[in-house]
Amino acid sequence: MPASIHTVETYFTYVSEGLGALLCYTPQIIRWFSFVLFLFILLGINFTGNYAHLAPLTITEMILLLNDNVWRSLIPFQFIISFLEYTSIPPYAIAWPFKLLPWIFIVLPYFFISLVPLLTTFHDENPFSWPIFTRYSSYPLNFTQFIYKHRYFQRYFLIPWNYIMEWSENGHDLISPLRLCGRYVKFAHMTKRRWEIIIEGSDDQSNWYEYDFKYKPSNINKPLPIVPFCHMPNLDWRLW
Repeated sequence: MPASIHTVETYFTYVSEGLGALLCYTPQIIRWFSFVLFLFILLGINFTGNYAHLAPLTITEMILLLNDNVWRSLIPFQFIISFLEYTSIPPYAIAWPFKLLPWIFIVLPYFFISLVPLLTTFHDENPFSWPIFTRYSSYPLNFTQFIYKHRYFQRYFLIPWNYIMEWSENGHDLISPLRLCGRYVKFAHMTKRRWEIIIEGSDDQSNWYEYDFKYKPSNINKPLPIVPFCHMPNLDWRLW
């Protein structure tokens, strides 16, 4: 495909995964937009023949982002809705200040704790220094460097931020044995270079020929194969 299409795909990935992750913490009236962003990117990945069964699993988990009213409009049987309303427990009237307590004592600390493994993936790098940004403009990098070195930023933001992250690291060490907060599985750190394993064989120990994998990138002149839906090529995936 043309390089322009890959450029659009890359920027859409940054927007959908960056903005969509923040929208997950928004009220229900706009939270559905994060579901749409994630759905488009996962379907696009699957249509290109990648990700195998991981995309359907992720889409299943994303259902929790949708409001219950969405299912009321999708379920055509009124008696099912009536049964769910009959068996549901009516909510108790709680004053709004008490509704903030779970957010203050549970959600907010867990949010900062989850930033600990996320920030370690950058290895103290400025994301705007990556070639995908510097190739087009250096203004974002210069602007962020100017803000970082400003004395008001360091006094009113950086010092409190370092204090919060120090407590967050202690909390991360405390709950990490419970596996409640960790890195993003195989994509904990996106490397700038990728080493490919090449396996060769020979009949006469003189002429060596490369073993070609069906799904693993090897021959750069060979088009990428389409992985069947929900199929996982385990051998090629583990060697990747």
